[in-house]
Amino acid sequence: MADQQTEMNEPTLQSAPTEGFGAVLKRTREVQGISLGDMAARSRLSVQQLRAIEGERMDELPEPVYVRAFLRGIAQSLEIDPKPLLADYAARFGSVEVGVLPDHDPSTEIVVHSKQRRLGLNFGLVVLVVAALGAGVWAYLNDEPNTPVQPVENATTTALAESKPATEGAESDAQKSDAALVDKVVTSEANSAEAPATTTTVPAMTTEDPVAQPVTPSAKVVTPKDVQKFADQPVAKANHRRFVLRTTQACWVQIKMPNGKNLFAKEMRANDVKNLEVPVGSKVTVGNANVLTLTVDGKPFELTKVTRNGICRFDVK
Repeated sequence: MADQQTEMNEPTLQSAPTEGFGAVLKRTREVQGISLGDMAARSRLSVQQLRAIEGERMDELPEPVYVRAFLRGIAQSLEIDPKPLLADYAARFGSVEVGVLPDHDPSTEIVVHSKQRRLGLNFGLVVLVVAALGAGVWAYLNDEPNTPVQPVENATTTALAESKPATEGAESDAQKSDAALVDKVVTSEANSAEAPATTTTVPAMTTEDPVAQPVTPSAKVVTPKDVQKFADQPVAKANHRRFVLRTTQACWVQIKMPNGKNLFAKEMRANDVKNLEVPVGSKVTVGNANVLTLTVDGKPFELTKVTRNGICRFDVK
């Protein structure tokens, strides 16, 4: 009876419960003196993820395959065997066969920032497009005539130099007729009794080099009355406009007819006056246009509206 009572009073020994993978990781980390922040930097996990793993709160962690990768990486950082930890996690929370665990430390993987590379490529393309547009605008603003202007004395010499009787007889006759009309107006009142004090001398018409011909005392004189009379006369040909050009300083003028021939191409001197009949459809280009005054069919023509960077371009309509 006494033996039975002794057996009943003896305490029953129970085995201590084994630690889970979370408790093992936390105890090992604290023994090694590693904080959660240091462990996050080593394993490339957030502090929240480390706390969830050590507390075994699976609802705060991703799929089991990722959790097993986290356990392997943390164990390698702490230099302990990850197999017991993985076995404990698989027995309680997941199947070992689900997913594939990496055979290396995820912290050593190379991170590729594809979005940044694509952003740099797009920025380079934008720069190229902007540069191309800027070059096109610059070329448009600085556009110059393709053919250089050859200075000649007047429209009559230009028409005679470019005339080809064999193939362009009709065109040469029309140019000579225009030149004869201008010369007729100039000489109509050359011997008038009272000429104004301010006059402009015009060299005599010649087909030779204008530079080699000196101005003789018998040169014809163009008076403001001559210019006004020419401007008031009706146009001799249909589809033509009567131009009167006056300059205050030197500038160059080019008038190209619809057939591509130059009707007038000259560097006009200061205080020079030119009277021309220009076909409709001709192209006019004036350099240093702010020193030129133009009247068309007796009416002033505003060059400032068609002038850009000091160069005036417009079509005769």
